[in-house]
Amino acid sequence: MDHPTIWKFIDGIRAVQKGRDCLYEQFVRGDQAPVKRRKYVATDARIRRIVESYNERNIIEYLKGLYHIFLMEP
Repeated sequence: MDHPTIWKFIDGIRAVQKGRDCLYEQFVRGDQAPVKRRKYVATDARIRRIVESYNERNIIEYLKGLYHIFLMEP
């Protein structure tokens, strides 16, 4: 059996933090962000369209529209 210790967990978190720090430094340096996948760009456009039409809808329709975007499919 393999029993992970707290130190393996800490080392894993350090590795993730190192990657995030590197990504942050790239943004500070002025590098372009990675290109989003097409489905995420389409989802962002749908969310923007619903948010911009907030004043034209009642609150229930507005929330239902956002709910359907974030609905998780099995």
